[in-house]
Amino acid sequence: MMNHMKGPKGYETEGPRLIFEKKLTKTNIRPDQSRLLMPFKSLIRNDFLRPGIGAILVDQRNVKVGLMLTRWDMKKNSGGGTLNYALTCGSNDIVKGNRLKKDDDISFWSFRCHNVICFALVLPP
Repeated sequence: MMNHMKGPKGYETEGPRLIFEKKLTKTNIRPDQSRLLMPFKSLIRNDFLRPGIGAILVDQRNVKVGLMLTRWDMKKNSGGGTLNYALTCGSNDIVKGNRLKKDDDISFWSFRCHNVICFALVLPP
């Protein structure tokens, strides 16, 4: 995993940075939801995230999955809401391929390789 975050020899890289840790909920792993939410207030770092960009995620199996980083404003009946970033377009493959389940602890790291934003999914040993 660290080799991916360091990048191939000769490529310009930046990072890695821990950006998010969470315990998965049942909605995080439901196929019909098809997204992994990162609540904005829970992000450890957010100064480089921009919604609407494509990204690459490297999972525990060293499989690369293309994702889209989107911004979701979730409205509540009370009138308030929460701001989230969501990793979509490939999240079901990540959940299935890594056998993720409710209550699994995960962390996301970010790095850039040749100016492309990448994420690494890390599960505790």
